[in-house]
Amino acid sequence: MTWWGHAEGAESFTPTGYLRDHGPIILLGTGCIAGVFAMAVTLGIGIDASVTLSTFVLICLCLGLIVDYLRRARFWTSVEEVGTPELSACESVTLVADPRFLEGRLAQDAIDRLSAQASRELTQAQADADAYREYLELWIHGTKTPIAAAKLILDRLEGPDAYKLSRELERMEV
Repeated sequence: MTWWGHAEGAESFTPTGYLRDHGPIILLGTGCIAGVFAMAVTLGIGIDASVTLSTFVLICLCLGLIVDYLRRARFWTSVEEVGTPELSACESVTLVADPRFLEGRLAQDAIDRLSAQASRELTQAQADADAYREYLELWIHGTKTPIAAAKLILDRLEGPDAYKLSRELERMEV
């Protein structure tokens, strides 16, 4: 287990993971901030105004990342929480929060399709098991009737052949 409560190697939606995943956007934003600062200094706005302008762009970038993280965190946290063994896969799907971003909606649609497919397969497997159980019950019943009849006939027979037949019928019952 790691310090944040997840098993080693297990992915989870954390601020660190989010920032790592959005590294290219952060690098692009940092480049934009440096470009704004350089343009402001080149245009002669002054260092104080250039720093203020760059700080404003940095704050906008940070707020954008925070808002995006919070939108996604609700969905991904609910996805992580449904993996409990007490719930079936079909029950778990209904507990996932409605996503408010495109990738989440796409993931939710995929989860819904997989859940529906699993439900259909489970229903078919149960129907197959019921049909097989019914077949076995009919076969067993169909086999028991001739065995019972053979025993009744055997009760009226004597001799070595009757003994052999009796042994074979006993083996069938085991």
